[in-house]
Amino acid sequence: MNNIWFFGDSFTHGTGCKPGDEYYEKYPPKDNDRLWVDIVSDELKLSQERNPRYGMGANPYILSLFINEIPNMLDNDIVVISDSNPDGVLSFDKNKNKVGSVNSGTFWDQKYDKYFEGDNYYQHKQTTWHDYLEWSKDPNKMVIVDYSKEHFAPYRDFWSEWYFKQVKAISTELIRRNVKLYFWSYKEWFSDNTPYQLIVDVDDSIKDGHFSWLGHRQFSKFILNKIKYTKSLGEQ
Repeated sequence: MNNIWFFGDSFTHGTGCKPGDEYYEKYPPKDNDRLWVDIVSDELKLSQERNPRYGMGANPYILSLFINEIPNMLDNDIVVISDSNPDGVLSFDKNKNKVGSVNSGTFWDQKYDKYFEGDNYYQHKQTTWHDYLEWSKDPNKMVIVDYSKEHFAPYRDFWSEWYFKQVKAISTELIRRNVKLYFWSYKEWFSDNTPYQLIVDVDDSIKDGHFSWLGHRQFSKFILNKIKYTKSLGEQ
């Protein structure tokens, strides 16, 4: 059996629909409730090799996970990879003593959750997380917050294109090994008009903007259609 490799952020990891997550415990999975990566793998009858970054992460971190696994990819394998919100940056995880990444969720102060209630959720999700983080005066955190606010947040599209070109270049080499790569953008979920149901749409008392169970089923159809009916990135 060939493999399918998944690389991405918390939307690939399945955050929100994991045991211990608030949504999972309040709305436990029924018979057809599964993560989109599991649905896609089973539908294509491929063995799942998943290596997503937990949390929004940083695109360089996702890219490094991808590159490190390339030697293990075999003829006829499939890769599904996404970028993430470009304001994530690389950092050093002192607790785990290794290189990692941080983003808006890393430094979020829960006492400001009230600003994400109701309609405010979508308004603040897009543009203002840096402002809330600035209320925290931890100097170690603020170094990264200030850097991200100055160099990443205002230029998301430029950074996204920069990372996409790197993935596309690698995909061209992979196609020579008969490994097909399919890319999807973080904008699929980041948009206020996302067609995929989010947890906050099911229960706005749960401040979680990840896919709900229905959202996972909806998104799995998007990925399956991409794989079945479009050329891989390296063939475009």
